[in-house]
Amino acid sequence: MCLHDGVELPEHLPADLRELYALTAHPQFGDLQFSNHRSFTPQKLIDAFGNVIDAGSTLTIGRADEQSIVLDLDTEAVFIFDFLYFRHGLGTGFVLRCDSVAEFIDTVALGPRYPYIHGPHETWNEPWRLSDPWYAYLQKLGFA
Repeated sequence: MCLHDGVELPEHLPADLRELYALTAHPQFGDLQFSNHRSFTPQKLIDAFGNVIDAGSTLTIGRADEQSIVLDLDTEAVFIFDFLYFRHGLGTGFVLRCDSVAEFIDTVALGPRYPYIHGPHETWNEPWRLSDPWYAYLQKLGFA
């Protein structure tokens, strides 16, 4: 695993995110891949009918496989949003939510909520986490 040099993010972004990117410009935790800071893009969240969900001022900051890691700039909450949630039998696109970047890193990227990044277990065709090397590593360390 290679850690890229850190970068300084703009002050308008949450301190937790700035601290993470100060450590490495391309954070990755298994299937959680944070984007290059220059690739952060404003994101309008939509429902199954194409209507915009009023979720405040949001920014896509990464990917969790086919899903987006989204930051709400108003509340500093971080969540995984699945734009194809209706195809996966989910009632909402909000797969997983944390109140801050720090909570997301602690409980999802490095913790027990990592196996839920692809939605509820009952929506999976196969238990992907059993063959996921990052999940196996988290289990070995006793984090998941």
